[in-house]
Order: sequence, then structure tokens, then C-alpha cells
Amino acid sequence: KENWYPTRLLHITSGGQQVRLVISQDHAPKGHYMTLSHRWGASQYTKLLTSTMAQLQKAIAVPDLPPAFQNAIKIAASLDTQYLWIDGLCIKQDPDDRTDWGIEALTMGKVYANAFLNISATLAVDGSETLFHNQGYEPFGPSEIVLRVEGKLKKFYLLDGDIWTDEISNAPLSSRGWVFQERFLARRVLHFGNRQLGWECRQSTTLEIFGKDCQPA
Repeated sequence: KENWYPTRLLHITSGGQQVRLVISQDHAPKGHYMTLSHRWGASQYTKLLTSTMAQLQKAIAVPDLPPAFQNAIKIAASLDTQYLWIDGLCIKQDPDDRTDWGIEALTMGKVYANAFLNISATLAVDGSETLFHNQGYEPFGPSEIVLRVEGKLKKFYLLDGDIWTDEISNAPLSSRGWVFQERFLARRVLHFGNRQLGWECRQSTTLEIFGKDCQPA
């Protein structure tokens, strides 16, 4: 089965140092691609317009992009993924001509369904946040207790039963209606939350605090 690709993609090379816009039909991508779910904010950057397409096809100034975009590029490069789809850079944003948006909107289901991974800026309030921060989650992690059950000592873990809701479902990005579609269609979602990472796929959901020794039921 041949891979399906969006009309346009960001081509990442040199470990994320070099990025440019490519037309899939002309470029013939190989391998998988990733997507980014984010919140639009007031960040000023060179979006894809009819007038900027040639410029972006030559090179994209990565340091001038919003932090979440830069982070997504770094994540893709670290996972040996050469292609990334971000709406503001892959769909024309001409304010007086929505033709391209109308065409591309019809393919959104395929864009997310065929992506290897959807990076979700779940913590985003206004689009200016970085996905990488050092705020620890230790105070919110499972508490280990040992109880005697039927004469034997057994280890248990106590945690907030609403932790997924607090970290993911009620996060700022999750309040946006179009994010439901992206989460539902994507095969895998890596959430960057306010305090930790979250994972969501067809088989399971989990949070970073659970690690490898304590998986949620």
C-alpha cells in the first residue's frame, strides 16, 4: 500500500537546523510524517501565503517560529522523521482568498489519520508556550503504600482518580472543538501537558508519572 501524504509538508534536515516547505507531488516524500496540534496565538511569523510560498520553499527561519513549532521540529528530528505538517505553514492563510483552505480542509481526516504521530501542545494557552519545561510532577505522582492483605504484605499505589482529566481532558488546548477531531483521528498522540507527558493511542492512554512499573488500569 502506498503512503498517503498531505499536499504540502515541512522537510526537516540537518537535525532540525534546516527546514523548508515542499510540495508532496513534486518532492515525493519517503517515510512517515508527523503533525502538530497547537493553539493559534498572537505570535508573528511568516505564514504560508501565495506571496510567501516561494520564500518558504527555499528556507524557513526556524528561530523565528513560535516555540511550539520549533519544539515540534526538534521532536521530529530526534525521532528520525523528516516530514512535519503544521497548518499555518502548510495551508495558505491568505485573508482574502480561502480557496486553498477550503480544499485542504476536506483532507484533514487523512492528514491526521495517516500521520505517524501527532504532537499535541496540550498545555498551550495562547500559542506562545514552549513544550519543554522543567516543572516536576513528583507531588502529583502515585504514593506507594504497603498493606497486609490476608496475612501477606502487598504493595499498592494511590493517586488522584481524576488525574487524566486534570492533565489532558481539561487542559487549555482540549477546550478547542477542532482538537477533538485531531485526537480522534490520529493513531498516536503525544501530549505535552503542564506538568508531564501524556500518551494516547488506539490501545491505551497513560501519563508520564506511571513510568514502567505502575501502569494505569
